[in-house]
Formats: sequence, C-alpha cells, structure tokens
Amino acid sequence: MPPKFLLKFNAAVIKEIPIPESVKSLTIGRKPENDIVIDNPAISGQHARVTRFGDVYFIEDLNSTNGTFIKGKKILKAEIHHNDQVDIAKHSLQFIYEEELAGGQKANDKTVVLDPAKQQEMLEKSAPAVAPQTPPVQVTPEQAGPDKIACLRVVDGIVDKTEIEITAVVTYIGTAEAAAIKYKPGTGIFAGGSPEIAGLINKRPEGFIFKALKEGFPKVNNVSVKDQILLKDGDIIEVGKTKMVMFFKDKT
Repeated sequence: MPPKFLLKFNAAVIKEIPIPESVKSLTIGRKPENDIVIDNPAISGQHARVTRFGDVYFIEDLNSTNGTFIKGKKILKAEIHHNDQVDIAKHSLQFIYEEELAGGQKANDKTVVLDPAKQQEMLEKSAPAVAPQTPPVQVTPEQAGPDKIACLRVVDGIVDKTEIEITAVVTYIGTAEAAAIKYKPGTGIFAGGSPEIAGLINKRPEGFIFKALKEGFPKVNNVSVKDQILLKDGDIIEVGKTKMVMFFKDKT
C-alpha cells in the first residue's frame, strides 16, 4: 500500500491524500498550483515540500511565514516516518506509511533537522545509539575540537568540489540537487544504481556519524554501511565510483 497523508483540521480528518510511488516530490500550500492545497490565510502560497529519496521521505519548510512543525518543534527539514504528524497553522498532515513498519523500521526512529536554535538539543535527545561496524573510536580534542574543522577530500571520482568542509548539523551526500555534496553517478555496473541521496553526515557532540540512506550502497573503509557508523580521521567514504577521505584541519 502506498503512503498517504491524512489532512486534519483541529484533529478531525477532512481528507485522505494518497502519495503514488511514482511521485518523488510534492508541494503543500495555499495556492491552487500546489499538489496539496490547504485554503487557509495562515498558510503560505508555497508552504512546504515533501521529497522522497529511495524509501525515505523528507519534509522541508519553504521559508513559510508561520512555519512548519513536528511535535511542536519548528523544522527546516526533517525525515518523516509512519504516524508522524506535520502541523501547519491549524491544519495537520498525518503521514501513514505502513510498508515502513513491514520493513522492520521503527516509527519513532527519526532524524529531525530543526531550526538552528534547537537542532543540537533535539538531535542529542532523539538520536539512536550508534551501532558501529568497526571498533569504536574515541574522538579526541585534537580531531574534532573547537579549533578544528572537519573536511572531506575527494581522492577518486568527480564531485562539484574537491574539498568540502562539514559545518552543518546534517550534510547530505548524493546525486540530487538537494545534496550538499554532489557526486557523479557511476558507470558500468554502477550506471543507474546510484541513489539520489546515498547517505548523510550528522554532526553530534560525540563526533561525526555517517548514516546510509540506501542500505549497503555506501562504504566506509571498503565495508558496506547498513545503518550508521562513527567516522574518524582518515576514514574513506565510498559512494559508487567516488571516494572521499575524512580529515580535520585547523581553523584559519
């Protein structure tokens, strides 16, 4: 069964909106050209966008006047999962994605990106325990202290930059325009197999976490990543035919 939204007003369901599997992006807003139209003056003309990358769905606020909220927290961009409720003015959209549960994913296993003032606080509270696929590594002050900047350097393949600083709380890696780090899809056996978003790097107090958004596709140190892993200085991230090495440099 494809996912759907239940459009609610003051907790009462007023419409059921299926999301066809062929749809990768849809917009929400007051204007009639939106995919989901909500006729309410408190809602912006184009208020938010829902995007699908593989089996993962995201919602992104489009600089709306009154904001987009999940559990009372204003978000910029967030993963949404089965039973999540997105609040827009007095309306809400409950996300129903039963296949996610059938695949063994937990409905409350979320990666949420909030407004800058709340991002780190909520990530610390909601982030699941890391299940590293390599022996745990203690991130030392010399690696990730306040005087250091985390970076990726491209050692093989083609990306839009050869050296990328990791400064955001969440940095996406993929072929899509939404990715902060864009790489070229592979050729040969990799042709057509590169996901639009392969993974993300989450900046947390304990270090930098790499999470695979297409299970088993990205590799770290030549080992396929099925969930997430704590990165360390010198680790090599491989997505398709592109390889990038993680390192730390002094702030200038």
